[in-house]
Amino acid sequence: MSDEETTSPDAEREVRVSLWPAALLVLAILAARVVYLVWLCGYDLIEDEAQYWLWSKHLDWSYYSKGPGVAWAIWLSGQFFGEAEWAVRLPSAVFSAIGALAAGALARNLAVDAWVRAGEAVRGWASPARVGLAAALAYSIVPVLQGAGIIMTIDAPYVACWAVGCWAFAKALTHAGPREGEEDAQWGVDAGWRGVWWAAVGLAVAVGFLFKYTMLLLVPGLVLFLILTRRERGPLLPTRATRAWLAAGVAIALAGLAPVVYWNQINGWPTLAHLLGHLGLRAGDVPVSAGGSSWSPVWLPELIAQQVAMVGPWIVLGCALAWRTMRGTDRGDPRHAGRLLLSCAATPILVFYAIVALIAEPEGNWPMAAYATLVPLAAWAGVDAVAARRRAEDHKRARVVLWRIGIWYAVVAAVPVHGLDVVADGASALNRQTWFRRAFESVTGRAPTDRDLAGRVRGAREMARHVQELVRGLEMDRGVEAFVVAQHYGRASQLSYYLKPREAPAPPRVSPEGERIAPGVSRIDRPRVVCAMVQTGGRRSQFDLWAHTRLDQPWLLGRPAVIVTSMRPEALAVWERMFERVEPIPGGKLRGEGKADRSAYLGYGYRGPSARAPEAPATPPPRTEAP
Repeated sequence: MSDEETTSPDAEREVRVSLWPAALLVLAILAARVVYLVWLCGYDLIEDEAQYWLWSKHLDWSYYSKGPGVAWAIWLSGQFFGEAEWAVRLPSAVFSAIGALAAGALARNLAVDAWVRAGEAVRGWASPARVGLAAALAYSIVPVLQGAGIIMTIDAPYVACWAVGCWAFAKALTHAGPREGEEDAQWGVDAGWRGVWWAAVGLAVAVGFLFKYTMLLLVPGLVLFLILTRRERGPLLPTRATRAWLAAGVAIALAGLAPVVYWNQINGWPTLAHLLGHLGLRAGDVPVSAGGSSWSPVWLPELIAQQVAMVGPWIVLGCALAWRTMRGTDRGDPRHAGRLLLSCAATPILVFYAIVALIAEPEGNWPMAAYATLVPLAAWAGVDAVAARRRAEDHKRARVVLWRIGIWYAVVAAVPVHGLDVVADGASALNRQTWFRRAFESVTGRAPTDRDLAGRVRGAREMARHVQELVRGLEMDRGVEAFVVAQHYGRASQLSYYLKPREAPAPPRVSPEGERIAPGVSRIDRPRVVCAMVQTGGRRSQFDLWAHTRLDQPWLLGRPAVIVTSMRPEALAVWERMFERVEPIPGGKLRGEGKADRSAYLGYGYRGPSARAPEAPATPPPRTEAP
C-alpha cells in the first residue's frame, strides 16, 4: 500500500462514485431490518438482551462483565423510541449497517489501490465498485452477522467498530499527504485529512472497547501489517502534523479505556475476576472444583466447527486466501498489500481464541470480529474469480464455487435466523407425526427430542405472565408484597423486562366541594426481581453489585417469593435453607419455559441468603409510580 496515489482520471472517478452501489444496498437492508423488527419479528428478548436493557435502566461507567457501550446504546434508543423489543434491538440494526458500509468502503479502497498499482493489467478483475458492493453484501448476509443485526448484544457494535477502524487505517495510509520539506507549504488540507483518519482509528478502538474488551486485539493486527510492509510503504509519519494526529489517535483510544478502568478501580476489579473466570482460573468468579479441571480436547474442534456453521463456505475461502497472503505466495500480485491488511487485521483474534479454546470452553461468537475483514477478503477473491471466468480468462474455479455456494448458504440461513419460531413450530408438528418418529428411531436408534428449538428466543413473555399470576396469588394470600428470585441472571433479566406494573387501590380523594370521590387504582412498580446465582453455586453478576437486587436486603426477610430455578437437588436444598417452606408450583413448570431442566417453586418466609432465623417483614423501600 503506497503513501501516494498517482491515479488516472478513470481511477479517480472510480474512487469518487464506486461506493454508491454499496451504500444504497446497505440502506435497503437497514430499512428491511427495521420493518422486520417493528412488525414481523416474533422473538422475545433473549437473556443477554434483557440483561443489557436492565443495565440501560441503571446507567454507569461500566458493568460487571462488559463495558458501558451496550447499555448506553439501548438507553439512547429508548429515549426516542421507548422500551418495546424493536426499540431495544434497533441499535444492532444501525451498527450492522455501519459495519457493512465500512467493510464495503474498505474493500473498495483496497481494490482501487490495487488498480492503481496494476496499471493496465486489470482486465480480468472485478471493478472496485463491484468489490465494494460484494463486500457490503457479504457482511450483511453472512449468517452470524445476520443474527447480530437483529439481536441486541455487544456483537454488532463491536464488529462494526472493527470494520470502521480498519477502513480508517487504510485511509490514513493511502490518503495523499505532504512529504518532508513540503510541510510548510502544503500542510493544510492534505495532512489534516490524513491525520483525521489516524484519529478515527483511535476513536473506533475506543468505542469498540466500550462494547467488548478484545477490541484491543485490532491494534497488534494493524501493527503486524505495518511491520510486514515497512519496505514498500516508506515513511509512516512523513510530517510533524501526521505524527501529532497519530498521537491524538492513541490518546483517543486510551480515553476509551478510562470509564471501564475507573469503574473497576472503585468496585474492586470485578471485571478482571469475570475474565479470569472464563479461563477457568482460580482467581476468577467461576467456582473451581477441588477435583481438577474439566478440560476437554474437543473444545478447539468444536470452535472451528461453530465458525464454519456460522459463516459457511466463505470462511474457507477467506482463511485459505489469508494463509496464502501471510505466507507471501502472491507477493507479486498488486492486490497483495490490500489482502495482507485484511488478513493481518483478523489474525490476532483468531490466534487468541484458538489458544483460549485449548484451556477453556469457548463460545462460538467470540472470534466474530475477524469476519469484519475475512468476509470482505472472501468477497474480493470471489468476485475477481467470477469476473475472470466471465471474460474467459484464467480464474480459480474453487473460489467461484465457494463464493456462489456461500451466497446460497447465507440465503438459506436467513430462514432460521429470522424465523426460528416458525421453523421450530414446523419441527414440532413433524415430531408429532407417528411415521416420522418411527423413521427417526429406526435410523438413529433413539426417539426424537421434544425440546423447543426456539426456546432461546421465545417463552419469556409467557413465563412472566405466569410468574405475575403467582406473585398476585402470594400477595393476596399473605397480605404482603412478594418478590421473585431467579437462579440465573438471564431469567432474572427477562422477568425484570416482561413483568408488568401492578394495580393497587388508590386512597380516596375529596373534591373541592367536599364530596368524597370513590377510590380508583394506581400503578405501582413491577414485582422486585433478585438473583441467587452465587448462592446456588454459580458465578457473580451485576445483580450482586446493585444494592436493590441483592439477596441481603432487610425488607425481603419474612416475605414470600416465586422461585425460578433448575431441577437440580442441590439447588432445591439451597432454597429450603433460605425459606421456611418451599413447595412446587402447580404443574411444576412455568408456562413458556423451553428448557427441560428448569422448574419453579413458591417460597414462604424468606430467611436470607445465610439462612438466619426469620424476622418480621421490614418496610420495603419507597416505590416510584411506574411510567
